[in-house]
Amino acid sequence: MRRLLPRLFALTAAAAFAGSMALFALAWLGLPQVALQRQPTLPATAAAAIDLALLAAFGLHHSLMARDRAKALLLRYWPAPLERSLYVAVASAFTVLLILAWQPVGPALWRLSGAPALLLQLTALAGLGISLAAALTFDHLHLIGLRQLSAHERGEPVPPAQFATPGLYRLVRHPMQSGLLLFLWSTPTMTVGGLLFAGGLTLYILIGLHFEERSLRASFGADYEAYAARVPALIPFLRP
Repeated sequence: MRRLLPRLFALTAAAAFAGSMALFALAWLGLPQVALQRQPTLPATAAAAIDLALLAAFGLHHSLMARDRAKALLLRYWPAPLERSLYVAVASAFTVLLILAWQPVGPALWRLSGAPALLLQLTALAGLGISLAAALTFDHLHLIGLRQLSAHERGEPVPPAQFATPGLYRLVRHPMQSGLLLFLWSTPTMTVGGLLFAGGLTLYILIGLHFEERSLRASFGADYEAYAARVPALIPFLRP
């Protein structure tokens, strides 16, 4: 039982992460039941206020819970092998809350159809594919917390991160975020609420990259400095 409960928690957190990402993708693509750009039901001011609060809660959790000081405080009360799983579980909950509680705000800023709409939809799917491929390039089990628990159960330390630039990382330093931005902005329909959603997440991504760059430079030193000098952050072939 002492091993079963941590395993169940870690697996549940991993499943919640996968489910929340699928919900996010389907909601932005326009699944009717959870479409983020559906017909408004609240006055624009009230809807925008709710949406801004949701974005703030989403961003604050992802930023604060990832900080070393917050982790140190958490680990006083929470098992270290499940620290990443807890982060993933809470992040998934905030993602689901963001999608299900989001209030649409009209009107449409643009609404394309026919070939242009199809092209944008295919581009959005390509962005999703880029993000997924980049996530799978490295140890995705570490990303969702399963590797840490597995190493703990075997009595082994978690292998330290190694500096490497495989696949898409030779084109940009952050292909996961590049793919996500491509997905967010390649939409054939954009309402005021959709612009708020895409703009808010874009701002969160850019702020997050600022802190991630600082962490990577501190971890890998001269190797990462040389890498950053020759490879752009988000847009391929753009001079750093």
